[in-house]
Amino acid sequence: MATQISKSSFVSTAISGDIEIPTHQYEKGIDSIYKSLWIRTPLHNAAVFDKMYLILLFIIILLSVSSKVEARISGLFVGIDQGRFHKGDESAYNLYNTFSNNVSNFVGGEYLLGSSDDPVTFEDIWDKIDNMEYGPWDLGPDDTFIWYFCAHGGSYTSGSETTISSGDEVITLGSATGYDVITDDELTAMLHDVPNTNNWVILASCHSGGFWGDGSLQSEGGDWGDLEILPTTALLASAHEDTDSYSNLNGESVFTNAIIDGLSHTIWTDRLNADNDGDGVSLDELYDWVNTYPILNDLWYDVVYENGFGDPAIFTPDLWTPNLHVSLGFQGENLMEPNPIPVPSSVLLVMIGLSSLRFSRRIYKGSTP
Repeated sequence: MATQISKSSFVSTAISGDIEIPTHQYEKGIDSIYKSLWIRTPLHNAAVFDKMYLILLFIIILLSVSSKVEARISGLFVGIDQGRFHKGDESAYNLYNTFSNNVSNFVGGEYLLGSSDDPVTFEDIWDKIDNMEYGPWDLGPDDTFIWYFCAHGGSYTSGSETTISSGDEVITLGSATGYDVITDDELTAMLHDVPNTNNWVILASCHSGGFWGDGSLQSEGGDWGDLEILPTTALLASAHEDTDSYSNLNGESVFTNAIIDGLSHTIWTDRLNADNDGDGVSLDELYDWVNTYPILNDLWYDVVYENGFGDPAIFTPDLWTPNLHVSLGFQGENLMEPNPIPVPSSVLLVMIGLSSLRFSRRIYKGSTP
């Protein structure tokens, strides 16, 4: 007759530490527990198995989780729906989701979406920022706040600037032909009130490169009044001061799609596409990825549409003019770290470790593996 072991005898044996040779029924029960990956035993070596399991778990965590991220990222993503061929609101929302899902040091942000009939105002922008958990004033000198705008852009026909266009550059926050705009000087004044963190401006609009001036003093007849006068500031623009920005047939900003692609990864790795050296995506790496995006995705000679008005064009290399500018003191070079995901090597280590535990259990029990 098989020995019956009650729940109480099981507990008392485990506590007392006495060695009991299990019966066939008891051993079968223990085997079923191990098969369900519960590393437990009533034998005197339970502590050994627990330590082995904890050590293995610690190693797996170290190997499968990226290195500690120090710099935090937050941001405000503003997009305007300006018709069928420019869905700036969708591009802003998609980029916000990309940061939320793929970038581990993105601690939070907000998106603000408008349309030609429902423009975004300065009050809307400041209300959003004031109510953010991680607004620009909540971040430190090593952190970065992103200011993203996707809308129709242009230049005033006259003004005091000494760059290609004498007038201020503008981004429309409502209708492409309306007066709800933010100028380069107004954006500079807005960011001037945020001195304690790195400001990264991303502009997906025509003529957006004009938000960065020529760096010479106005007293000398120059254009010192745009974003270049601010410390710890960077601008990634979709176009030069005198060129346009484009959307695809779905109205998505091609420039924004390039950024999204650079901040994505395959299911086999947690390294983001634009990360060349495994330490997160720097501004330079993202800019390089954006530049090569049309080539990598075979976009040349597709039909694209000018942001805002929707005029069609054949997408040729001369239409692709992203540009990057960085001011002195900017500390947000390595901005984007990947969200850690289990990689195949870690999964393999789990399998090897659990198999080793089963083998060790059998050795301790005095049976063959």
